[in-house]
Amino acid sequence: MLFRSATLIPFSVCEDSLACFDLIDVVASKGNPNSVSDAGVAAFCAYTAVHGAALNVRINLSGIADSQWAAQKRAEVQQITEDADRRLQIVRDQVDKVLATQQ
Repeated sequence: MLFRSATLIPFSVCEDSLACFDLIDVVASKGNPNSVSDAGVAAFCAYTAVHGAALNVRINLSGIADSQWAAQKRAEVQQITEDADRRLQIVRDQVDKVLATQQ
C-alpha cells in the first residue's frame, strides 16, 4: 500500500502539470506577443514537471504487487508524457511563429 501512495502523489503532479498547458496555450496563441517567450519557458517547465514526476511514478511502480494496477498506471503515465511531448511542440511552434514576425 505504501508504494501506491508514493505512486499516486507524483502521478497527480503529472496530471496537474499537463493541465498547465491549457493556460500556456492561451498565452502563446492569444496573449501579448511580447510575452510569447514567457509562454515558451512555461511550456518547458510544465514539460519537465510532467517527465520528472513520471520518472518517480515509474520507479515506484516497480514495488507494487498488484501488477494489473501497476500496468494501468504505467499506461496512463505513458499517455500523459506523450501528451506533454505533443503539447510542448504545439507551444514551441506557436512561439516560433510569433518570434518570426518580430524580426
